[in-house]
Amino acid sequence: MGFPQHVMNGPPAVCLCHLSDRSADYITSSGYFCPQCNSKYCELPVECKVCGLTLVLAPHLARSHHHLFPLTSYEETQLTDMIVCSGCQVQVERKAYKCPS
Repeated sequence: MGFPQHVMNGPPAVCLCHLSDRSADYITSSGYFCPQCNSKYCELPVECKVCGLTLVLAPHLARSHHHLFPLTSYEETQLTDMIVCSGCQVQVERKAYKCPS
C-alpha cells in the first residue's frame, strides 16, 4: 500500500486512468504520483496499473480501517446469577455476549 504525493503544478500529462480516452480534457498539470513507479493518477484510491501498488490517502485508510479488519464475533453465554439493571431495576435477560478473547 502506498501513499502518493499530490502535485498541483507539475508538467502537463495524461493520467493512467484516462489513458485510453485520448481526449485533451484529461491532460492536466495536477495529480497523484505513485511513490514506486511515478505513474500519474487523477483519483484515489486506485491500484497502480504499472507496478500493482494500491494507492490510497491516509484519511481514506483511517476511515476504512474497520472494514479492512473486522472484529471477531462475540460468543453468546448464559448468565448464572440474576442481574438487575441499576438504572431501571428491571431483570436482565439470561443471555449475554462476551468477547472471545
